[in-house]
Amino acid sequence: METPFLQQRPRMRPVEAFAVRQGGETHIGLRDRSGLVSEILLTTPPVLFVISQLDGETPLGTVAHRFAEKYGVLLSEEDLRDILDSLDAYLFLDSRHFAQWLAEEKRKFSALPARPAVCAGSGYPAEREKLTESLARILSSDGATSLKRRRPRGLIVPHIDYRRGAPCYAAGYGALSAAGPADTYVILGTNHFGGDRYYTATRLPFDTPLGRAEIDSRRLARIAAAYGDDLFNDEFDHAREHSVELAVVFLLHLFGSEKFRIVPILCGGFEMLGHRDLSPEQVDSVQTMVGVLRELVEEAPGRVCLVAAADLSHFGRHFGDEAPLSPDWTRQVEQNDRAILAEAEAGRPADFFDRLYADGNRSRICSAANLYTLLSALGRPGQLLHYHQALDEENQCAVTCAAMWFA
Repeated sequence: METPFLQQRPRMRPVEAFAVRQGGETHIGLRDRSGLVSEILLTTPPVLFVISQLDGETPLGTVAHRFAEKYGVLLSEEDLRDILDSLDAYLFLDSRHFAQWLAEEKRKFSALPARPAVCAGSGYPAEREKLTESLARILSSDGATSLKRRRPRGLIVPHIDYRRGAPCYAAGYGALSAAGPADTYVILGTNHFGGDRYYTATRLPFDTPLGRAEIDSRRLARIAAAYGDDLFNDEFDHAREHSVELAVVFLLHLFGSEKFRIVPILCGGFEMLGHRDLSPEQVDSVQTMVGVLRELVEEAPGRVCLVAAADLSHFGRHFGDEAPLSPDWTRQVEQNDRAILAEAEAGRPADFFDRLYADGNRSRICSAANLYTLLSALGRPGQLLHYHQALDEENQCAVTCAAMWFA
């Protein structure tokens, strides 16, 4: 008869395994797919097999028997406890310990006076002078647009790191610099951690090496009144998400902290729609958000600007593809990207969504939610300023992006 311990059915949180080179040897690393936990746990194939069985439904006794069938060794209770204790210490188990830790992290984040600049020192220089020089170099590049324009209603720019996305950052923010600041930028970020949540806002201002971007509390309150207080339920997603931060830093570089305020909203959940053959037009909460953003922009055109911090395709072995990068493949991706961007440029959000998911989003465009939301709220054509593919042959990693202007 199995002991109570072997009757337990522990569940892993979402993790991913990857190869780690250390000391001339290859190991298996485990990391948290949600980004909540930054530590990496090194493990072995036998332990990885145990981890693969921890689905919340399989008793530990069954896990031990399956292990014996595969490796010819029966795991003892002590062995299993050691594995579980290690996983729980790294917060990889969906356990009481993890729930308590997460609740405390959320409490501490909500109590902060401002959201810290989590990308400073990794995604861009942490020193003000070096950061200013870096962004100035991007804006002085050949791709920068300096043509004088009216202040826009909307703008699509990347959220990839500044170095790889430089041509599109130059095109988008160069045009914005020439137009002058809006009163408020509603920054629609890409929520890489939010699962099936459509929209998540924060009331916290954003701290950066270039100063603090304050919140437009009045307009944020108006959005929340229309959408509902659950807009803030997962505010902690903002703690580690980079997409809004990279837009805020560039806006501060252009205009300084006294010229504008922000409304930061993370967008996600559209993969679920795309794979269930549902349209965003059928989702009341999406249409509520679209409606209130449209009202804000149309009441003060040029003074309220929607900014979608959005990337496009992700392909290559780094993202799980089997084939190596090739000129034919990159041309195919560009052709598909441009077809999708053509729907955006024409101001057709429904057709944009349909074309993006026509092949199941095979190229992993990560920003369907914020792009659709911007396009629907603006309801007007745009102008493609630049398209760019950031190719990394060495690491077999490719990410595409664009800059688009909406007058």
